[in-house]
Amino acid sequence: MPSASHQVLLESSPEQVWSFVSNFDNWVPLVKGYASHQNLNERTSIWVLKGEAGRIQKTVKLRVDITKQTKPNHIAFSLKGINENVRGNGCFTAKKQSENATLVTGDLTIKVYGLLGPVLNPIITTILPMQTQKLAEAIRFQVLKQRRQLQPAIS
Repeated sequence: MPSASHQVLLESSPEQVWSFVSNFDNWVPLVKGYASHQNLNERTSIWVLKGEAGRIQKTVKLRVDITKQTKPNHIAFSLKGINENVRGNGCFTAKKQSENATLVTGDLTIKVYGLLGPVLNPIITTILPMQTQKLAEAIRFQVLKQRRQLQPAIS
């Protein structure tokens, strides 16, 4: 099953990281292939992602459910394809390193089932680590940007 993990050190408190990752609206648009999303409630969202693998182009609708939240250091979610036979899960874990430094680990596992599974899963296995790293770095950038916007100006 294709999976990837990436760690990034953020110059923010775990509470600041939580404020960002606990809200789908903040980070779903950072996912590669993002087209749109709709929040059904605080724990469930429908994501529309567009992607291509070689000559295969797909638009995938995923139902994403938060399966566990432990504020401010862990959020886990499951993924289930609505229009494609895809399943997976992932999580963000934040570990305080110091007053203003948090180590964030992002994990993602996803598998395509059915006829395209044997073709797409090896491709996903190849690209998932890089995409997980890019997402983690994009989240890092956005958390830092958000933190700077909240800091009072020094005169």
